[in-house]
Amino acid sequence: MQRQRAADDERRVLVTLTDAGRALREPARQVPAQLAQASGCSIGELTDLTQRLQQLRRQLFDDAPDAAHA
Repeated sequence: MQRQRAADDERRVLVTLTDAGRALREPARQVPAQLAQASGCSIGELTDLTQRLQQLRRQLFDDAPDAAHA
């Protein structure tokens, strides 16, 4: 990854991938399928698990004291 300040506005930082970063795109696309296969779960089971985890996260966040939100 390369970072460079924008010439027209130095508050902005332009981020671009290097050749090495671009080379990782295709292998990275395979990661979700490989994780799903390694889990031994069906797509339905993974979907259900994801929904249950999101629900748990919402419940924990909603029940947390206000200080935890800061």
